[in-house]
Amino acid sequence: MAAGIGTPWTDQRAVVAALEAGTPLMEAAPFEGRSRFEIMPGGIVGWWLDGRLTADLTLRHVMDDTVSIQFVQTGGGRRRITAHGTERHGGGTLYIGLFPAGSRQIRRWRAGRPIRYAAFWVPPAHAAAVLFPDRTGRLPAFTDLLNGGLEAPFGLSVTMTPAMHAVMDALIDGPPRPAALARAYESLKLHELMIEAAGVMAAAAGPRRAADGVPARTRHEMQIERAADILRRELADPPGFRDLARRVGISHNRLAAGFVARFGCTPHDYGKRHRMQAARRMIREGRHGLVDVAALVGFSGQAAFGRAYTAFFGHPPGADRRAGVGRRAGVGRRAGVGGRERAIRP
Repeated sequence: MAAGIGTPWTDQRAVVAALEAGTPLMEAAPFEGRSRFEIMPGGIVGWWLDGRLTADLTLRHVMDDTVSIQFVQTGGGRRRITAHGTERHGGGTLYIGLFPAGSRQIRRWRAGRPIRYAAFWVPPAHAAAVLFPDRTGRLPAFTDLLNGGLEAPFGLSVTMTPAMHAVMDALIDGPPRPAALARAYESLKLHELMIEAAGVMAAAAGPRRAADGVPARTRHEMQIERAADILRRELADPPGFRDLARRVGISHNRLAAGFVARFGCTPHDYGKRHRMQAARRMIREGRHGLVDVAALVGFSGQAAFGRAYTAFFGHPPGADRRAGVGRRAGVGRRAGVGGRERAIRP
């Protein structure tokens, strides 16, 4: 890693060579905290960071053919539950990128913000042999990368599941161990994170198919679809997370993981998205006042609804109400309602 706040374009192979030579990459970076880099079997580069930057940092890499996997926990969402001595996290994102040789990757971090991060560079051949031995579970873009046919970087991101957070916490916050044992333990946890990422990529590749070509739906998949249907229908009184899991007969951890794999978000985010979209449709249609709309999508008051609506869409409900009024007025004018214009016959 080059010194400075903004690094020049650096070839990924040069970074790997520096690691293989034992170069301490973080010493020149404006970083305070703990870090670990490791060359793993199969040519995988794995690392984790836990700390903060003392200055803004931009890293620029010219990539080789690579599967890039990044787990980023939201530092601001952490809190300690002292009664149990465990860490909980308010959020986090898994980023997966497929980079053909010669493409460029830029990563930026802001000074002062916590960095709690684990990442990998995985050679495509190793990913194919170890993570995706079944060709039917591969993303088409991954197959293109493996065959040299991927022309531009491909990326996807999902909210981290509780299982991912648990592995990250065990990796970074685990108790002290003798050096040799610590290295083996960290390697194990890094491999667990890669397996979690492989599951996300396999889910993104699409449903498995039975011998007759019809998508094969497992009991777990049907439970996730049933939970999603409940969230879409019960907008006014959405069930809590654990109650939803109980109603469809699944553990809350498997429910969360299933939603991330199927929809790319948590059950809470999925339900909120549908509630907000339903609210927007009702506001634009103009048949209900804002107080009624708020109640119909599960809010006890207009003020709380207005704040949630503005946070979700970036503007208050009134803006969509005015847009709906204008749209209906335009339709009325074109149809000759309340004015002199007549409908134009086809």
